[in-house]
Order: sequence, then structure tokens, then C-alpha cells
Amino acid sequence: MAELARYGMTASASLIRRHGDARRLATLVATVRHLEGKSIDDALELLDLMMSAELLGKAQREAE
Repeated sequence: MAELARYGMTASASLIRRHGDARRLATLVATVRHLEGKSIDDALELLDLMMSAELLGKAQREAE
């Protein structure tokens, strides 16, 4: 699955289009699953950063 996702991320659309239906579908599904996981990780990291910044800012304002 990871290898198909890596291939899907680097291959051009015209190259993927030349594959058979099963290979093309497998490549696209693996790529979408990889991107979905990555986007969730990125969103959680951003949420953590925003929460930390807000809490630290609030603590700093109260300390002053």
C-alpha cells in the first residue's frame, strides 16, 4: 500500500492513465488514503500549535 502511494505521488497522470483499470484504481486509492492520513496529521498538528499558542498567550497575559 505504501509503495503504491509513493508511486502515485510521483507518477504523472498520463503515466497512471496507461495502466490497467485494476492497477490504476489501486494506485489512486492508495494515494488518496495516504493523503487523507497526512492531512489529518497536519490538521492535528496545526490544532496543537494553535492551542499551545493560545494557552501560552493567555498565561503570559495573566502573568503580566
